[in-house]
Amino acid sequence: MPNGCSAFATIAEEREARADAVSKQARLLRQELPALLAQLERIPDPRDPRKRRHKLTVLLLYGLLMFVFQFSSRRETNREMTCPQFLANLHLLFRRSRPCRTPTPSIGCCATSTWPTSNRGTSTWCAA
Repeated sequence: MPNGCSAFATIAEEREARADAVSKQARLLRQELPALLAQLERIPDPRDPRKRRHKLTVLLLYGLLMFVFQFSSRRETNREMTCPQFLANLHLLFRRSRPCRTPTPSIGCCATSTWPTSNRGTSTWCAA
């Protein structure tokens, strides 16, 4: 990134550019997420089936989100991803999903995904 001044002249111009970028990213995620989840589901789980607490797909997606959002630790990720604003933004991004509390650990497009959390219980997303 070059060292210089902002390309935006006004707050409204910057707001419009950011809104456009977010809407394009959201549209891309909605299109690509089902295929990504299907590919993650095909990865064999090498763990002992008796000791599995979370599906491998959920753990992989969780790690991917840690990378995308540049969280430095699992604790930071749990702290940020369980904030009401973050959950509300996920709800807006994936309009078909609603947050709920259930013990069912599964994931998929229009399915339920159980997020591994340490101290706040299990956050689950269910299809609406």
